[in-house]
Amino acid sequence: MFRSTTSGFTPSSSNQIASGVMGTSFSDTELTCNTTYFYVAEATDSAGTSGPSNQASATTQACVGPNLQINSGGPAVSPFLADEDFTGGGTINHANTIDLSGVTNPAPMAVYQTARVGNFTYTIPGFTAGSSHTVRLHFAETFFSTAGSRTFNVSIDGTQVLTNFDIFATAGAKNKAVIEQFTENANSSGQYVIQFTSVVNQALASGIEIQ
Repeated sequence: MFRSTTSGFTPSSSNQIASGVMGTSFSDTELTCNTTYFYVAEATDSAGTSGPSNQASATTQACVGPNLQINSGGPAVSPFLADEDFTGGGTINHANTIDLSGVTNPAPMAVYQTARVGNFTYTIPGFTAGSSHTVRLHFAETFFSTAGSRTFNVSIDGTQVLTNFDIFATAGAKNKAVIEQFTENANSSGQYVIQFTSVVNQALASGIEIQ
């Protein structure tokens, strides 16, 4: 049995995927999603090996990326995972009561009570290269009580999506949740690279969702 992603390919040892198959069916596994594969078979008996069969083809199911939720700077808070896939920055933990009334589909309150702060980058793998997903960034200002006290920039895969972002000014209050949402494509490695850069004081992220 031989397999290729190129139609009309020539069977060879480099594309042989099975030998010694005795039945009339064969199950292929470990394939890439949303990919068309082409197959030919050769029969072998005591007289030798036949020429290749007519080519058959099959296309695998569409790719589906993971729905990922990360509690930036904090532990697992279902359904959010504990902080992961980051480099740089530090963490804060303020047990303030967070007003969730101004956002749709907020994270659990505990997600907004912790945060990653400073200059930091999340490199989140596991997506199909170039696939489009919704990126939701969760914020709450739990320290400063005036506009302009904390501003920062955010980029996704090298494209700046937030400039001089001010959580307090956007929310209109301290301890109030804010969500900024973007539709972006995974990079050529199937990753989302989300970079937070401080402008005034330290950049802050409470949670990240990729849907």
